[in-house]
Amino acid sequence: MVRRCSEIKNKNKQVCDIAENLRIPFPSPAATPWLLMIHKESSENQTFYNIETNANHNRNISELHCNSILGSYFGWSILKSKEYQYCLWNPVSLETIKLPFLQRDSNLHKAILTLPPAHPKSKLILIDCLHLRIVFCGPQDHSWTTHDFDDFGDQPEGQDGFEYISMCDGILYVATWYFKKMFMIEISHKDEFFLQDLELNLPTTRQILHFEYYMVESCGQLLYVNLYFRGQSWTEIEDVDVFKLDFSKMEWLEVESLEDRALFLSIDYSMSCSVTDDLKGIEAGCIYYIIYDKVFCYNLEKQRRSTYVYCNDVIKQRSVQYWIMPEDFRLDQGRKVLLHHTRVEQEELNTDYAEENAVIEQRAEEEDGESIITDLPLEVLTLVWERLFLFDYICFRRVCKNFLSVTPPLHWTANDIDLQSSQMFYPCFMFIKSGTINLIDMKRTETYYMEDAIPDSLSDSTIVFSKDGWLLMTKGIRHVFCYNPFKKIVHQLPDRTVLGFLHTMGFSCPPTSSKCSFVGITDLMAEGCSILYFCMVDNRWNRHFIGKDFIPSNNTPVFQNDLFYFLDKKGRLATFRIKEGSCQWKVLIKPHSPCLDSERNYLLECDKEILSVFVGQSGRKVLVFRLDRCKKTWNEVKSLGHHMLFVNDSSCFSMVAKVAGMENKIYCPIFDKLDRMIFYSLDTTKYHTFDSDLSLDYFSPDVWEQSRSCWIQPS
Repeated sequence: MVRRCSEIKNKNKQVCDIAENLRIPFPSPAATPWLLMIHKESSENQTFYNIETNANHNRNISELHCNSILGSYFGWSILKSKEYQYCLWNPVSLETIKLPFLQRDSNLHKAILTLPPAHPKSKLILIDCLHLRIVFCGPQDHSWTTHDFDDFGDQPEGQDGFEYISMCDGILYVATWYFKKMFMIEISHKDEFFLQDLELNLPTTRQILHFEYYMVESCGQLLYVNLYFRGQSWTEIEDVDVFKLDFSKMEWLEVESLEDRALFLSIDYSMSCSVTDDLKGIEAGCIYYIIYDKVFCYNLEKQRRSTYVYCNDVIKQRSVQYWIMPEDFRLDQGRKVLLHHTRVEQEELNTDYAEENAVIEQRAEEEDGESIITDLPLEVLTLVWERLFLFDYICFRRVCKNFLSVTPPLHWTANDIDLQSSQMFYPCFMFIKSGTINLIDMKRTETYYMEDAIPDSLSDSTIVFSKDGWLLMTKGIRHVFCYNPFKKIVHQLPDRTVLGFLHTMGFSCPPTSSKCSFVGITDLMAEGCSILYFCMVDNRWNRHFIGKDFIPSNNTPVFQNDLFYFLDKKGRLATFRIKEGSCQWKVLIKPHSPCLDSERNYLLECDKEILSVFVGQSGRKVLVFRLDRCKKTWNEVKSLGHHMLFVNDSSCFSMVAKVAGMENKIYCPIFDKLDRMIFYSLDTTKYHTFDSDLSLDYFSPDVWEQSRSCWIQPS
């Protein structure tokens, strides 16, 4: 009996120890946010994830049961229950501050904490999404106070409430959800609120239907972030724009780099933190965002998006995600001064580096006369440059003035280099940054810059297709252009008359041909999808409704034997024919989809046959299939022989390898942390780079995909 009682006491103690342990959150990992996941199937369980350490910590914290989080400020999280009751919760101390009862109001959707709860002037402010109204309460107050701004000035007709809220230097900045009007709210020492119209709107640079907007305070700056998505996929970032508010001129200025900061975005609220050298796993200058239960990353300066899904195994359990900051790590004024000194030192280093380069170039020019290779006969030099690849040829011309004078200029016109008969006819990887075209040698990852290659009329345009040296580009939701960056020829098509989410576009042959046809698939949401097609002879866009059965993917079509071939997200094949003013769309019953669990798929032509490529999440499970038209089946391809495949959302094609070691590989717009291009080898079934021992089964967190990019063949 005594033994039995002792066992019961020990078990009770173990239960108490476990319960107490579950009340203790994991230690704070310095100045980085936690990703809190509240699981949908069991709302009493939570998982804390830290990107820096890539570690999960499971907890059962009662304060988080059935609660949502509206923000995280000064180390405190704002909790809202299903009954619309609010409290402040500290994830480190587990302290909770309950706020007074508030009548349920679903229009109060976002919140901000002005000061730490211990401060006597601290206020929790809720904003109304349908009216110019705020509701606020202090931690020590016994009731909520409503302040109505609806009578402020001349407001536009209709309801337009507050959607965005942030605070900089004690001043609240808010913006309306529909008209995107900016206001400033000052709080006096008597807790009086004064609303001022800044006569400023939130910046928008692109007329794209699929987007998300965020406003966030960072290092004393007010930032506005636009995420643009391609097609209807909320995980495929097409582009990102970031603006900061110039408080002196009250205007938005575009930002090209976040420097040493990282942004963490979510629908209800956003935050930032400083990324120091001792932090691992978090990239400076990056934007981490939560979309459809997944966490992705985008590098603003490099215009690259992550291929890695963070904490994917836990998120698969279906959960609601929130960013929470365990402590207040916002940068103070001293940090700003330090950053300023760092920039000044970097500018001085850049100046010294430029002066050293000038001295080196001057010495090289003085030694040109002593070089033997430059005195070679013209016939020998011609034999050399005619066998060079594009980037070798560019470097060859830069060796000395003699080499420059004996080689034709690189103007890409018919009177200059015959690219098709020369080994310089080689695919380039291309992306656009700040109006400059960057051409990358995929083997050596060397970059050639084509400055002023993008006309002003094509600024802020998006590449949607590339073929035969031509780019098909869209601007906004209506304008469509064809552009040859090597010959600098622009051909503008009539504006699209049917709008919607654009999934894919393509053309049959070079736009200079009168037989050229253009096609695209748009999604009109409730109405389903439609094919848009344009023929040069008609000079107008036409529409053919295809319904909701075919689920468009963000890959490119293939034109072969007067047919456009399309591959949807489920791997189903469809054809589209344009003939004598009429058209025919057909989703093929056979072949059946060869792969049902891919994250991406591509369609391309190889040796006059049609291939499909399927890639799993984070690069897992790469499969290649060849279409057997007679048997109407997809046959798996284990080897490409001497061919190479080049895949991208906006361009897919194949070529015979001209350099040993480049065959039987799939090249994609993926780079490692050293900016080396990554390819997939069918020989090893792994990912590699040239000139390194890198071998990956799937993409790691430091692998990036270049946006605004395509493969292009100079013509």
